[in-house]
Amino acid sequence: MTRQNQTNSNRHTQVNYPISIKSIKLHKSRNGYEFNEDDPYWILNKNITVNVCNVRDKLDEEFKQGFTLTLVNYAKFLSAAHTANIGQRMNELLVSL
Repeated sequence: MTRQNQTNSNRHTQVNYPISIKSIKLHKSRNGYEFNEDDPYWILNKNITVNVCNVRDKLDEEFKQGFTLTLVNYAKFLSAAHTANIGQRMNELLVSL
């Protein structure tokens, strides 16, 4: 093998894959716990797990997406207790209808 062939074979090809903002599903809670927005339960800290599927199962697709994205923002920027409370209140509202 010639020196030029050795140099070419040692080069690495970097492949860049485009990432859409819509494809990002993994988030971190305000307390640093990772959760996937598609999971039925989100662990937001050592004491609080939010049951998201209770509410999402009762909503149509348009509202489901809006509710999920809103709750993601609550989980990222507000307390875990407040996020869980919002989820519980939404579930109670939907059950009462």
